[in-house]
This record gives sequence, structure tokens and C-alpha cells, in this order.
Amino acid sequence: MDIREAPDPRIGQFWTNYADLLKRFRIPPKAIPWYRRHVEGFIADHPGVRLRSHTAETVEYWLERIGRQPNINAWQYRQKVDALRLLFGHFLRRPWSSGFDWDHWLNGTHALESDHATIARSYEMIDKAVDDPNNHLAKTHPDLYRRFLVAIRLPDYSTNTEKSYLGWINRYLRFHNNRHPCDCKEPEVASFLEHLTLQRKVAGATQSQALNALVFFYAHVLERPLGKIGPFKRSKKPKRIPTVLSTGEINSLFMQLSGVNRLILHLMYGTGMRVMECVRQGTPLAIPVSCQPGCTGSP
Repeated sequence: MDIREAPDPRIGQFWTNYADLLKRFRIPPKAIPWYRRHVEGFIADHPGVRLRSHTAETVEYWLERIGRQPNINAWQYRQKVDALRLLFGHFLRRPWSSGFDWDHWLNGTHALESDHATIARSYEMIDKAVDDPNNHLAKTHPDLYRRFLVAIRLPDYSTNTEKSYLGWINRYLRFHNNRHPCDCKEPEVASFLEHLTLQRKVAGATQSQALNALVFFYAHVLERPLGKIGPFKRSKKPKRIPTVLSTGEINSLFMQLSGVNRLILHLMYGTGMRVMECVRQGTPLAIPVSCQPGCTGSP
């Protein structure tokens, strides 16, 4: 089917099915239109050629040509590669795609500038991260860890999310005695989540975070999206009743502190600043009247 040809209901169905595939692989909704544009750009550069007729050589040549463009950002380039990887490898299921070195192209030919804000997570540091002996996934499955880094940095997840997801993946692997993750299915995921609730007594939000990490791992790294996990014991959200101190109790608390600690507490109480917002202040602050010692402020 040549999807560039004139109004054909199959064209719309093609893009609908491709979008459904992207959703199964947990591609963010806001990125799905861009994945389509990348594929449309590839099609436009090969007029008269059916998608199923493309070979590894034509894709490689196109990626090389696009990679030489000086105005393309690293994340845009990797997104183009990922769009074609999902198209040919999982949507059209072309035989050559399984042997194509997608990881090489996803690693990117465009290095981030040395002063880029995210240099700590640059692709040039993947090899160093794989060598970290404290990283269980990297130590036992270095190939999967490389895929994990590429998958989580392609859409530019935060550093904290990356660390959190990696931590849950490592706990999951240890829980199942280092079995290969491809041998673990939905029942193994459910048993791990129940373990967190029944044995570790984690909160509901913590269990949900673990589930999100495993869903990401199976969809983007193993490329085997999870189906229905089935019933498992969920953590009950505890009722959190706030404790409100009286004015006298607040003043008594202030009197127990002095110096910087007292200043920080005044700022937090009077302005609503968080702990880290206070301690990160590098310059002298003009303390509002409501924060002065002896003032009750507002809760």
C-alpha cells in the first residue's frame, strides 16, 4: 500500500493503527504527532517507493543524510530513529529490522554541547554508566541497560525519574532471583507488586511508581508491552489527618531554635517556602515582618 496516494480510507486507518502502536509502547501523547511527521518526512524523501519495499540500506542511507544536517538537535534525531524503528520493526514487521543496529543510531551522531544543562546524562557517558558495579541491571544485562538509557533519555525524562525507575527495575530483578526479564510475564509483575504491599508495607503511591517503572521497562526496553496484569493486592492509602499547632505551640517551637535553623523555620512558616528552597538561598534575604521572631505569621 502506498499511503501517499490520494484520499483512501486505508491511509487514515494506517495512521490510526500506527498511533495505536505508539500508545502500546507508551510514547507520550504529545509526541505521537511528531512520530507521524518523521515517518511522513521519510515517505516524502522516497517518492514512488512503498514502505514495505524499503531495505536496511535505504533506511541507513536516510539516517546518515539526516544526521549530517547542522540544524537538527540530538533529541530530534533520536526521535526520528525511534519512529522508524517502531514503524519497520513492530508495525510493518520487516524481517531485516530485527538485525538492524537501531541502538547505534539511537545513540546518536550528535553529541550534546559540553556546556549543555543535561551533560550529566549525555550519551557519551552510557559506557561509563554500564561499568558501574553497583548497578545490577548494568552488571547482569548490560545490553538491556543501554536500551534503558536510550529509551528514558529519548523523551527527556527527568534525572530523578531515571534513577527511580532504575531502582525499581533492579529490585524487581533481585526479587525474581536474577531471572532474565524476558522470562518474567504479567504474573511475575503481579507477585512483585503484592510483595511490596504485603511484605514491605509500602504506600499506594510507592506501589504505583514501581508499576509505572515496570510498564516502561517492558514497553520501551524489552519491547514486550504488558497485557492485563490481573488482580493483585493494592496498597491502601492511609488517612492523613493534619496536625495544627496553636499560636503558643508555634512560638514555643521557635524559642527552641537559634541562628540559621531559626531563620529557616521563620521563612518556611511565614512564606510557605519548602525546606530545599530555603537552604539553597545563596544570598542574604530581606526577612518579611511576618517572619520576625515573636510574630505568629499565618499557618
